Amino acid sequence: MQLDEFQRYIDDYNSLDPVRLFRHYHPDLVFASFGVSRVGSEAFGFLKGLHEVVADKLTPLNILVDGDQIAMEADDTITALRDLPDLPAGALKSGQRVVVRMFAFYETKGPLITHIRVAGWPPAAAK
Repeated sequence: MQLDEFQRYIDDYNSLDPVRLFRHYHPDLVFASFGVSRVGSEAFGFLKGLHEVVADKLTPLNILVDGDQIAMEADDTITALRDLPDLPAGALKSGQRVVVRMFAFYETKGPLITHIRVAGWPPAAAK
């Protein structure tokens, strides 16, 4: 995946449209965050469910592409769409917004993302 393709992926991620987002993922996608790995349909279900309860927008700060590997540092602005007492980013009330600084590491095969590993810092209040 080239940088311009990855930037389109970020745009599609921020659209919160699962059809636009999922076209970038390999069917056997491995998604790992906060110590939990999900594969294939479980990963897709998790991501779809996540976007049903939060609106989040990735703002890349640094993107490094090296062949089939991509590293990104980003701010993730998360807005709760309902009360969420158990988010890894912390409990949020409906409408509350936080910003999480995160790193994501991607592996790709051609134009598709095959693996995603995400790590982040505790949130800061959004401005």
